[in-house]
Parts: sequence; structure tokens; C-alpha cells
Amino acid sequence: MIRGSSSRFRRRADTNSDAGANFGTRVVYELRDSYADRPASANNMLRSLSAMISWSIPRGWRGYNPCLSVKKLDSGEGYEPWSWDEIEYLKQHAPEPLWWVAGLALYTGQRQGDVLKMRWTDIADGRIEVVQGKTGKRLSIPIHGRLAEILAAMPRSAVTVTTSSRGRPWTIGGFR
Repeated sequence: MIRGSSSRFRRRADTNSDAGANFGTRVVYELRDSYADRPASANNMLRSLSAMISWSIPRGWRGYNPCLSVKKLDSGEGYEPWSWDEIEYLKQHAPEPLWWVAGLALYTGQRQGDVLKMRWTDIADGRIEVVQGKTGKRLSIPIHGRLAEILAAMPRSAVTVTTSSRGRPWTIGGFR
């Protein structure tokens, strides 16, 4: 759960007559609303609490999940995908090592951490083999024609596919 949410929950549960294992939708709304200034955190807390309660139902600790009837907060519009003009601008104006990382992400659909961990040995027979860091899922991604061009232009100065301008593997902290 989110830091501090368990103490918020305990305070809410302790001050309500339907406290503890019998708290209801009202308490969940109050808890969610206590994060109203941070909608994404409120929604993460709601997901975590719902998962915990769902786990407890088949074990006989709860009869229902009050989180299911609580709506998530609107957390904005999120990130808008880049237009092709913006991608072309990056390609033309960014340092090559930055474009290589962006190109790998664009043509593989992988997260930053997964792109930075890709190794040359993961590439064979027109595919990139990836084990996603977040999900642990193993993928075999076909290499797009434009990605093949990017890979052909990249130096093989390290075990990892992406390297900094110094020819060293990127670290997540160093990349940011």
C-alpha cells in the first residue's frame, strides 16, 4: 500500500461504527478522498485495498468488497503519444545515443528499464528476446525495418545494446 495509507485507514476505521473487518463503502470513500490532492495515489490505494479485500473474501474474513462500488478519481488525461513530427524532430536533433534508446523503445514498445537492459545477445534471427522487468513476461519481438536501421548504426562497444556517448552501458539513474 501507499506509505501512510494504513495509518489513515486505521484512523478512519477507528472513528466509524462499521470499523475493522466490517467497514463499508463510506469508509473506502473517505479513505480515497483523503488522497484527493493526489488522484493517482488515491487510485493506487484503492486498487491495493481492493486486492487485499478480494483475497480475504474466500478465506471467510469478508463477505463482499466495498471497493468495487467506489469510483476511481479522474487523474487527468495522462501522457499524449508523440506525433511523428515530434519523433522525427528528436531523431534529427537529439544526440545519437538518446535517439537509439528512443528508437528501441518506439519500435519494441518496451519500457525504459527494459530497453536499457537489452543485450546484443538478445538479438537473433530478426527478433529481440526480452524478459520484461515489471511483469517478468518473456517476449519475442520482431525487428521492424526502421529498428533494423537503428541497430545497424549503433556501435557494439558494450554488452548492452544502448550505450552513452562515452560508449558505456546506460544505467537507469545515469539515463535520467
